Amino acid sequence: MTGLDRWIFDAFAKLDPDVRAAFDKCEFHIAYQRITQFVPVELSAIYHDTVKDRLYTSPANSTRGRSTQTTLYRLVKGLRQDALPDDRVHRRRGMGGHPAP
Repeated sequence: MTGLDRWIFDAFAKLDPDVRAAFDKCEFHIAYQRITQFVPVELSAIYHDTVKDRLYTSPANSTRGRSTQTTLYRLVKGLRQDALPDDRVHRRRGMGGHPAP
């Protein structure tokens, strides 16, 4: 993983326990607030803006491109589990038909 990929994954690792704890306490507003703060600010404005060129211009099997693809896959999987913790039907739809974990 590149340094930037590790950074965003570490940022998500800090977010994940907070969101899960909020859902466990039925504090849904806190869980969704944390997610909606993370996604547009750190994930979209910083990470996506930085790696989008890498995704479009890197050769198919480049280490940096594959690192970014893997990181994005893990983030989507983790956010999906956080945002829809107990709803398997919606989780499956959220991944375009991919099986839920």
